[in-house]
Amino acid sequence: LKRLGTDQQIKLESGQYYDLQIPNTEITRSYSPANTANNNGEMEFLIRILDNGKFSNYLSHDAKVGQKLTVKGPTGIFGLKANGFTPRYFVAGGTGLAPVLSMVRKMKEWDEPQQCVIYFGVNTEEEIFYLDELKRLEQEMKNLTVRNCVWKATDSWHGEKGSVIDVLKRDLVETGAKPDLYLCGPPGMVDAAHAVCAEVGIPSERIYLEKFLSCGLSE
Repeated sequence: LKRLGTDQQIKLESGQYYDLQIPNTEITRSYSPANTANNNGEMEFLIRILDNGKFSNYLSHDAKVGQKLTVKGPTGIFGLKANGFTPRYFVAGGTGLAPVLSMVRKMKEWDEPQQCVIYFGVNTEEEIFYLDELKRLEQEMKNLTVRNCVWKATDSWHGEKGSVIDVLKRDLVETGAKPDLYLCGPPGMVDAAHAVCAEVGIPSERIYLEKFLSCGLSE
């Protein structure tokens, strides 16, 4: 999306979300952008197309280049927290990658030195996306590691095999790390990550989260 008008500034704390309204309706859906704050008026959203989803149907059948959308926001308190040089681990399920990308891109812009790991999880290889961008970001940030996790992987998949929570737990147990955790994904993934953190001794106050449902953010 591109902001119209003379004021091109996008004011955003990475991790927040916007309400996007379907033209000529009162229907809105909430999505976190993958971009950071900028003066170019540019907003980037990662939106999964769902069968019979109202916003999905709009994007699939009615959206056109040059069309105007009403966008309200930003809203929300999910975002980076200041905690010294404590490592930051980001766990994203599906399009929950968007706010994670925004936060990690902000770390890059500000040259923040904390060790940073992205755990990006999907169910099947057909659902994986943004691999080139994640690889590029990993190459540009010396403090970033990316774990692309496919739960139901075939032998042809060369990334991490297993659920994103299994891979996270493996790393936490093997390294003994006690990072800050940033979680964005479906409720089941978020709840499982909480259980792993309790098991390895990461206190709940160092877990920051955004749960979402198929139609958008839930909290």
